[in-house]
Amino acid sequence: IFASPLRVMLFRLVQRLFYRRWIGMQQLLREVGERLSTTLQFETIAPLLTQELPTRLRITQAALLLRQDEGSFATAAGSAARFPGDTPLVAQVQGSDVPLVVGQARYLTGVFAELSSAGWEVALPLRSGGQLVGFYFLGPRQSGDLYTPQEVESLRTLGRQVAATLENTRLYSQVEH
Repeated sequence: IFASPLRVMLFRLVQRLFYRRWIGMQQLLREVGERLSTTLQFETIAPLLTQELPTRLRITQAALLLRQDEGSFATAAGSAARFPGDTPLVAQVQGSDVPLVVGQARYLTGVFAELSSAGWEVALPLRSGGQLVGFYFLGPRQSGDLYTPQEVESLRTLGRQVAATLENTRLYSQVEH
């Protein structure tokens, strides 16, 4: 008789203690995804990704870098950064949308060392139509906690939404002009 209510209480306590952050992140990313799907203006997208989302997720910094005509990548919003299109980072993500996560790397060498020294924890490649169109960089959490695999997968989904939104924004801008 007492085992069932006790088990339910313990289950709720475990859920609250261990999964609150992940569930909150899921809800926030769903909200951001909905907002991305209803906008075609870069002026709305950039602050959402580089100011509001990092603030609400308690992330130290964020930047959105887009491919330029000459092939390099430059900051479109957020913390300043620029790098050529032939860097090891670009080579590492060629043909993939898998995020690079410093906290999940076995060794901080190569690309992971570069990301870490620049203050980035996660590099989300943004791909549209099979092409690498940009990167969404996220800094470490203010708490110092690492990103969990579930959070990284959710961020990967967000990266896909961001890439699609950026492409739609670009196409809309071309039609408008």
